[in-house]
Amino acid sequence: MSGGSSSYRTEVSYLEIYNERVKDLLSTGPASHNLRIRENPKLGPVVQDLSKHLVTEYDHVETLMSKGNLLRTTASTNMNDVSSRSHAIFTLCFVKAGYTNNTPTETVSKVHLVDLAGSERADATGATG
Repeated sequence: MSGGSSSYRTEVSYLEIYNERVKDLLSTGPASHNLRIRENPKLGPVVQDLSKHLVTEYDHVETLMSKGNLLRTTASTNMNDVSSRSHAIFTLCFVKAGYTNNTPTETVSKVHLVDLAGSERADATGATG
């Protein structure tokens, strides 16, 4: 690594997929519902306009996850009073920025925590719809 030191940052995002619609669980704006999934030639699938939140300590991560969990779509079934009715993806994105041969570079690592909609046997839950 030449040309200086590296800097690091961590960002989180949280989305829900319910009834084939993508919702940003960390944004309260009107554009947070019905987000579009796009294919980026370099990055692969990306969710357009999904908010990213800079975090500097674990408490921030935990607070944002709790905030998003409160906005998840849930319903009562015979087996679970608050069964999630949606899929959710909480993403931690670790970015290292620096210079290589005086050219700015970024190395990105992502961890996706995925919660799939309730998997109880459908006939036992009494769920409808």
